[in-house]
Amino acid sequence: MILLRQRGALFEAIVKALKDAGVPVTGRDRLTLAEHPAVEDLVVLGRALLRG
Repeated sequence: MILLRQRGALFEAIVKALKDAGVPVTGRDRLTLAEHPAVEDLVVLGRALLRG
């Protein structure tokens, strides 16, 4: 997963480079970041640390 603050020329260049290298690229708009398992795990960890 590659996270960028905004989409622009860098974003398009990264996607093109990945595709050119044969790296599978999932649809760019298909992933809702908050629903990604890794993000959910980080949210749970943060909550646990705040309860500390």
